[in-house]
Formats: sequence, C-alpha cells, structure tokens
Amino acid sequence: MKRIIHISLVLLVLITVISCEEEEELFDDFVDMEVYVPNWAAEREMAGRVNINDWLMFMDLSQGTTSHEWITADSTGIRFLQQELPPRNDNTDPHYLDFIDETKGTSTTDFLAPVIFTKPGLQGLRLFNTFEDSTGFALLGSVKAAEFDPEINLWVVDTTFFVDVYDSIRPAFRVKDVAGFDIPLNTVDTATVTVLVGESLTFIDESTVGRPNNRIWTIPGASLSDSERQAQTATATFNTLTEEGEFFIPRVLVRRVAANLPGNSRSQVIPLKIRVLPPEQNVEFLNLSINDDGNIIIEFNQGIFLPNTSDLNVQYGGVDINVSSVGYAGNTSVIALQMETAPLFGVEVTLDIAASVLISQFSTVDEPKLNDDAISASLISEFGASLREDFESDVLTIAGTSPTTDEWAIEGSVSFTRDSDGFEGSAYSFVGTNPGEAPNAQYVRTPRLSFEEGKTYVFQCQVKASNVDNEGSGLRFFLFSSTGTVAGINHVLTADYEEFSGEWTAPADDQGYFFRIGAEDFNNSKGERPIMFKIDNIVVFEKAG
Repeated sequence: MKRIIHISLVLLVLITVISCEEEEELFDDFVDMEVYVPNWAAEREMAGRVNINDWLMFMDLSQGTTSHEWITADSTGIRFLQQELPPRNDNTDPHYLDFIDETKGTSTTDFLAPVIFTKPGLQGLRLFNTFEDSTGFALLGSVKAAEFDPEINLWVVDTTFFVDVYDSIRPAFRVKDVAGFDIPLNTVDTATVTVLVGESLTFIDESTVGRPNNRIWTIPGASLSDSERQAQTATATFNTLTEEGEFFIPRVLVRRVAANLPGNSRSQVIPLKIRVLPPEQNVEFLNLSINDDGNIIIEFNQGIFLPNTSDLNVQYGGVDINVSSVGYAGNTSVIALQMETAPLFGVEVTLDIAASVLISQFSTVDEPKLNDDAISASLISEFGASLREDFESDVLTIAGTSPTTDEWAIEGSVSFTRDSDGFEGSAYSFVGTNPGEAPNAQYVRTPRLSFEEGKTYVFQCQVKASNVDNEGSGLRFFLFSSTGTVAGINHVLTADYEEFSGEWTAPADDQGYFFRIGAEDFNNSKGERPIMFKIDNIVVFEKAG
C-alpha cells in the first residue's frame, strides 16, 4: 500500500507539470502555496513523529513562485536523499542512509525533498518561497500567510516543518539479589547468582533512550503473571530447580508501543546466570488453621510430597478423628485435610505428624533428616457457629413492631437507641413508652434459628448491663419459640457483667426459635430508669460427641 501511494504522488506531480505546459497562458498569473507530506496527513496522529534513520518526502506544489528553496542545518541531522528511491518494504526495508545525496549539502531547489533524520529530538526543515502576489497555505490545521518584503519587492513564505525524531531503544536495567543488593552486571564477565527455590530476585527496567513505554521480562524458572511481566519492577520468585551445570538466563524486551508513536523495540539478554538449588533446611511446619469448609489447613516452609492419611493423627477434644483425604491447597507447600467430621465451635483440634514422613519435593526420600521428632500443633476451632454477632462492629437493625426474621429487631412499643456512656464500645438502652403504667415486657430479638431434633446445642453470651433492678426489672436472656413459649435457656442477669453458658436439646417439633434479651417488667418499680446493656457475643454451636 505504501508503494502505491508514492507512485500516485509522482503521477500527481507529472500531471501538474504537463498541465502547466499545455495551459501556460491560463496559469501565468495564478499564485498558490501548497505543501504535501506523504504519511503526514492531518487526520493521522503520527504527524511529525518518526524513528531515527527513517525518512519523509516533502513536496512543494506551489504555483507562481519566483524562487523556492528547502533549507536545513548540519546540526539537525536532516540530510537530503536522492530523488530516485527504492520503495518501502515492511519485511526488507532498505538502508536509506546509502541514498544520501552528498551534492545537496544543506539546501536544495528541488520541489521534491526526500529527507532522512539521523539525529534524535525535535528537528526542523525550512521552506523559503517568494511570490509576486500574496498567498498562503494550510497544513495540519494551521494557516501560514505570505509576508511582503520591501527590500526584494516580493511576497515571502518562510516556514519550518518540525519533526520529532525518536532514537532507537537501548535497554538499561538493574537486578537485585535476595538481600536487596545490586548484582554487578557486565557483558565481558557474565555474573552468576545462586538462589534457593522459593527465593526471589528483583529486575528493574531503567531504559530511557528511545523513550520506551513498555517492557516484557522473560525469566525462566519463575512464574510471572502478564502484569508482573510488564511491570517496570518485577519480583521473580524461582520455583524450578536448575539441572547440574545448567543455568537460567533472563532477557528483557523493551518497547515503544502506542497508536500515535512510531513503534520500536529491542530485546536483550541480561548478562546473568541464575542457579536455583533446593532449600538447605528440612521441611518445617509453619501454621495450622481451619478454613470455612471445616478442612484443616497445614502450611510448611517449602513444597512437600503429600503424606498418606495414615501418617496424620488428628484429634477433636482428645478423640481420634479419621482423615478422609489429603490434597494441596493452592500450592505444594500448603496441604488440606478433609475430615470425616468437621470440627465444631470451641473444640480443641490437635494435629501430630512424624517429621520423617514430610519429604521435600527438592530432596530424595532416603535423604537423612535433621529432625525426626513429631510435629505437634493445636488450636481452638471456631468452625460450626450458626450465629455469631459482635456488636463492637455490627449495628443492631431497628425494625419497629413488625420485625422480619432475618435481622435483629424490637418487639413492643419501645425506642431502642445506642448509648455509650459508661461503656467501652457499643451500648443499647430500652426506653418504655409509658413508664409508670402497667407492666409491659419489652425485648430485642435475634434472627430466627433452626435446630436439628435430638441434638444438643451450647449457648454462650457475654452481657454487660447497668440500672439492673431485681425488683421487677432484671435483664433476661432466653430462648423463645415462635409459638410463644420459653425454651430451656432462661437466665436473669444479676450482675453488671456476666458470661452466661447453657445447653439445650432440640425437641422433635422445630417451632423456630429466637433469642430474646430484655426486661421481664420493663417499667420497673421506680418507673424512671431504662436498662442499659451491651452484648459482646452470642455464640451457638453443636455440642461435640
């Protein structure tokens, strides 16, 4: 396509010359200024931007000039090319430096001015035309009008076309070792660095020559995401061992890529040999936890081969529990134990593993062990809670007298407000609408809970209260059925702060239950003080065993 464009432009010039010869009398008095630059059309954003050693063809198509000259300076690096040039070819572009016209120097009176740009930066090509009459021209949205010069009694158009020349890209980079120190790099004596599997090196792109805006790191032995590969600073963690006598050799491709910029790139091998060796220490236990699915998660300092289920001893509250399966969780240094029974809330989970069965993926099975003792760890399970509310962060929802079953709510004609006076964190108060009148029980209640027939549940609650008056205004905590009956959990708060715990076995008919917290007789005998309370936690869980 580029070849066709240039041929068309040459034909346009020939047609213009022939037309002038055939109708010389008609155009004798016609004056017009027009300049055309192929590949520099007003609608293209690449106008005036080229790579170094690239070229443009400037064409002065003006009519009625008395003189015409293209002018440059040695300092700009702009050189005039020969008129006859081979066509561009994207695959085998010729070296246009070989076609510099040494006879032209810094100016030419040719109407066609092919020029090559041999220096980076903003470069200018000057056009100086004279006319016997006024004229002007437009290019890239700007208008240049001729000015009258009384000394030569002619109209002059003196303008300069500026081109931003982009230098060839030259990659520059640094590499930091595992301790964060720069690794000396040079092409004469390639550096060698040794890392242990799981350790990282940091690669930093410091390229500026050629104004690059993108890079791609290729670092064998390390896994990098697409965003990490293109980051200016890439941290590469090595997870693949090198064979004996072999090395990983990284490289970087530095690029200039954008729709409005001349593209350029350069790939360069980083003069660094990387050896990746196995860890120098045996498998080491790091952490024990329970995930949201009730699986036991064990983390180690390095990748290991999966142990057999028979090599693992797990207990809930001192009772042995079978391990159904063992698998990796995300990577080979984290394993997940799927249990036949998930641990319940509040149960102590203990794990024992013989260190001798925890074999590194980077060592042989018969390699001597530094430590053959059993690894033992325990934690208190928080898995299995069916209700857990912490009012240090949550806010009770006020729902009026018709609460839904999926939120905390108020029953009765009572305002329910937050009040922190005298309390650390949140506090709430009941205020009766008709103090001093007939007794009227007021409560806040939880969402509806469902329980399984025959199972025993443990209830725990920590409550702080003030203005407790046992003469009819004690604060009660109890389980209340949707049919209006009080279940087995029924406690009256008699102190400013209590930790209450109780057990209850669900009956055959699940009526749906709520926790209620409030005053049996809200309008106490004095009829003047609201009850203040703060709930730290309500936890319900199935009883083990």
